[in-house]
Amino acid sequence: MNSRITRREVAKQFIIAIELLLEWIEQKENSNGESTGKDVGEDSVETRLLTAPDVARILNISKGAAYKLIQLIQIPSVRINRNVRVRPEDLDEFIAQNFG
Repeated sequence: MNSRITRREVAKQFIIAIELLLEWIEQKENSNGESTGKDVGEDSVETRLLTAPDVARILNISKGAAYKLIQLIQIPSVRINRNVRVRPEDLDEFIAQNFG
């Protein structure tokens, strides 16, 4: 199996990171009393992104296996510096495709 990351995959991860950043900025701008219809505390970026240990716990696998799935891009992830995060909807899609 080829484990090289293609330009398309890098671009996809970059787009996800930009979307998350823009959403975070919008939430910060609207926290000055304006309502977006969303509760910032419940729907903030911090509460939606999962760590690899979170993924491992949800899938009932080892942390190493979770990191491997993320590294092989079986589960899409966002990298912020050295940190790896997974959007819950990406994990849900992985579960549906592989266990559904």
